[in-house]
Amino acid sequence: MLVVVTLTIWDVTGTDIMIHFDAIDMVASCMNARVSEVMMRRIQRDFPAKLLQMSVFSPVLALLLAAAPPDSGAPLCADCKIEKVARCGGFLEGPNFDAQGLLWVVDYRTGNILTVSDGRCTIVGTTGGAANGARFGPDGRLYIADAKRGLLIFDPKSRALEVWIDRLDGEPLVGANDLAFDAAGNLYATIRGTSTYLNPTGRVIMIPKGQSIPRILARDLRFPNGIAVNPAGTQLFIGIFSEKQILAINLDPKTAEPQLSYVFVRTQAGIGPDGMAQDAKGRLLWADFGGGGISAADGAGRALGSIRLPDGAGQRVTNMARRGPYLYLTEADRGEIWRVALDSSLD
Repeated sequence: MLVVVTLTIWDVTGTDIMIHFDAIDMVASCMNARVSEVMMRRIQRDFPAKLLQMSVFSPVLALLLAAAPPDSGAPLCADCKIEKVARCGGFLEGPNFDAQGLLWVVDYRTGNILTVSDGRCTIVGTTGGAANGARFGPDGRLYIADAKRGLLIFDPKSRALEVWIDRLDGEPLVGANDLAFDAAGNLYATIRGTSTYLNPTGRVIMIPKGQSIPRILARDLRFPNGIAVNPAGTQLFIGIFSEKQILAINLDPKTAEPQLSYVFVRTQAGIGPDGMAQDAKGRLLWADFGGGGISAADGAGRALGSIRLPDGAGQRVTNMARRGPYLYLTEADRGEIWRVALDSSLD
């Protein structure tokens, strides 16, 4: 059943502005909070200060607007108090904690590798390229996806940098974006290359533990960005930045070959999904690049809510890392690091 809903909004100039919402199977979904949230966000976004009164010509839309949830972090956090941890400057990415609890980040713009302690940012190395993502491996070394140089390894003790993998399919590996380890130590990475919405050439690769030859798991993607893998290594989540959606790829538990793949969630805020993390209960959190915060969904892809940075903060949230009850966020407009205490039930 197709229902077209018309909403008239009068602004301060007296101009009538018509918005049309189309919904498929509206009867079945009229009480769907996610649908109503999308509608309400469009109204709030496009007419933030001019809403004086509304004329609603559909009881269905009236129900939807009445059911629209507020843009709050619940059930992700209790009071959602967001604190600034540090301002390092640069285009911050790849937040990580080492075994001693020290926070590490990288700077895409300069290639710098930094540690963050007591609000101070210290440069401890550089990739000489464009560090785009980072994760500590099982061996305690920092694995870095560098958009110019490929996959690198940085030793925190000796501070030596190693170019690990710099070729893919017989060509220079360009556009390495983000990476993730599973519990077995296998590494998964997104390679955006030069992909865009109109040029779907991005790839996802896997490097088995103890090896250095990548296997291509997926091709022809429109800017694969953030990546997360469940602990068992049986499901990947890939943020397709240019399409504002997150793919789920089920993997064979023995061979890691891709099986079923599908759209897990379609994102709403910002330009597209960036870095991601998954908790032990299967809930997925992702950075809304350009949207000034993060969003989350449960294991079935149902929206759980969002958390936004305070007014005046940068809008380009890039990635996240969990430490204790806190989720740490990197932001690229101002080069800042923020944290928020999540609900303990997400542990």
